[in-house]
Amino acid sequence: MPLLLPFLAVLLADQASKLWALATLWDPPRSMEALPGLLHLTPVENRGIAFGALQGHGTVLVLVVLAVLAVFAATSWRDL
Repeated sequence: MPLLLPFLAVLLADQASKLWALATLWDPPRSMEALPGLLHLTPVENRGIAFGALQGHGTVLVLVVLAVLAVFAATSWRDL
C-alpha cells in the first residue's frame, strides 16, 4: 500500500507526457527544441522491443514472449 501513491504518480506523469507528445509532436509530425542546446525532441515509432530489437519480426517476438511467460509460469507453478 505505501507504494501505491508513487506508482500512481508515475503512471499519471507517464500518461500525461504521452498525451502531450502526441498532441505537440505527432500532429503533424515535427521536431522541437525543448531546451535550446540541451534537449531536442523528435517523434519516432518503435515497432520492436527495447531499442527497436526484433523490429519487423512480430511473429518471432510473440513466440519469444510466450516462451518466456511459459517458463515463468512453469517455475512459479512448481514452487507452489
